[in-house]
Amino acid sequence: MPFKNETTASYPQLELATFGPENFELAQNGTINRMELCSNKLADGLTPNLLVFEQYRSITDLDIRVMIRPRAGDFCYNANEFEQMKQSIIAFKNKGANGFVFGILNNLRQIDVELNQQLVNLAAPLPCTFHKAFDQLSDYETGLQQCIQIGFQHILSSGLKANVLEGIAILKQLNQLAGDQISIIPGGGIRSSNLSIIHQQLGCKIYHSAAITNNGNEADVSEINEMLKQLACNSKN
Repeated sequence: MPFKNETTASYPQLELATFGPENFELAQNGTINRMELCSNKLADGLTPNLLVFEQYRSITDLDIRVMIRPRAGDFCYNANEFEQMKQSIIAFKNKGANGFVFGILNNLRQIDVELNQQLVNLAAPLPCTFHKAFDQLSDYETGLQQCIQIGFQHILSSGLKANVLEGIAILKQLNQLAGDQISIIPGGGIRSSNLSIIHQQLGCKIYHSAAITNNGNEADVSEINEMLKQLACNSKN
């Protein structure tokens, strides 16, 4: 029997990054209850296929946050790409998404407040996460305050470094600055081998991982179960 991350469970929780239909069984049998649904693992996540989302939604009521990212590369988008992002939010919202994950920067590596605000307003009342474009910012303290002002509920970050362990000092600082105004979700290289020490250092409410232990796209069930057990044990300490 898998160790379930119950919707009603107290924090901390695990958010599973999923890149296609490969994790249908995990969603259906209740192994997970929170997912970031993307496509294209090699591009670090793009907007998923709407039909794949509908398949997940048809078999489960789990919390699915949808990536809105029209292409790989930088996070500066032209008018056509921005319109595509808006239409994606409308489509997934109408099909039962639980929230959205996106981030738009300008060419100075700053948050584009106006464009992000439009998307957050369009997604409302569903919650939005500013994704790892945050790690490209030239001034992350200003970026944190802008995310709060715009109305993002979460920031997904590896602390401006290649992975969470390398960025843990900045993640600590972000947690302190954020307080209860916004939730920091550490993501990047999190596995069962390091999750306990990361949580002991950060004490965050949600952790983000693909839980992939091979060259494919499918999450490793034993890896997920071990991470969930660690989070449950740490929540009791």
